[in-house]
Amino acid sequence: MKPGELVRIKRGSIGVPAGRVGLIIGDRTPAEFLKPNPGGWRGFARVWLVSINGMPGHPRRYLDIDLEVISAGW
Repeated sequence: MKPGELVRIKRGSIGVPAGRVGLIIGDRTPAEFLKPNPGGWRGFARVWLVSINGMPGHPRRYLDIDLEVISAGW
């Protein structure tokens, strides 16, 4: 996933039902998740900022597992 991709929300939350469509506008994964750990593995989850279609206001934060890519970005 990357910014500019259209995604479908797989897990509903307060105010955003499952199945809504949104646009990834950024990545807010904490830096410590991206560093290699002593065991050699990297963090398993990324945090994406998603602007939900038809819902003005601040973007929502979602994990990889909560999003499904509908169409690729630029």
